[in-house]
Amino acid sequence: MSADIEVIVQNELSKSLMNIVLFGYPGSGRGSQGRALAKAYGLEYIATGPMLEQEIAKKTTIGRQISQLYESGKLVPDEIVVKLIEKKLEQSKGVKGFIFKGFPRTLVQSYILDGLLKKHGSSISKVIELEVPTLELISRLDARSKTNDCMPYDTSTEKIVKRLQEHESKTVPVINKYNYLHGVSKINGMGSFEEVNKRLSEEIENAFKTLTHN
Repeated sequence: MSADIEVIVQNELSKSLMNIVLFGYPGSGRGSQGRALAKAYGLEYIATGPMLEQEIAKKTTIGRQISQLYESGKLVPDEIVVKLIEKKLEQSKGVKGFIFKGFPRTLVQSYILDGLLKKHGSSISKVIELEVPTLELISRLDARSKTNDCMPYDTSTEKIVKRLQEHESKTVPVINKYNYLHGVSKINGMGSFEEVNKRLSEEIENAFKTLTHN
């Protein structure tokens, strides 16, 4: 009997998970803000970048494939990313929810994420987009290319522009889809880290209030 009760409790808890998708062009600050918000609100931060980098560091077969794709400035295919995301969802027990950064990048991935969350008895609670002007993005990514935080796709202006174009063609339609279904909160990504964080925190706190009242 106790096992049945545990299942019921888990199902109820999963319904009230706070699942946030954080969008923004490369260089908009999604990563640093996402990590800070996850820590502040007890959420699990799910970012495809670190997961893929782990595979590269471990020199796995998948890691070698990812390296080649990065070198040519291409996105990693869905089947690789989805496997890693599903593994992360399976391993994360007893969390309040998730912040997704860098996934979903494409319409196909957005339907996959909806399916994965549904499988866990949950769904997306909040979609946020960090807005930063294009010239500022290029300036930030160019500055990052000269630091230890340099990503493989920051190494030349050509690669930076290609990444921004990829986002425009593949990810903007995903944001439009979510805007139609749930509404997307657009947050100004300009200003200091603390200023942007305050704007995002207010948005998330409102979402938590809505979640607990449902």
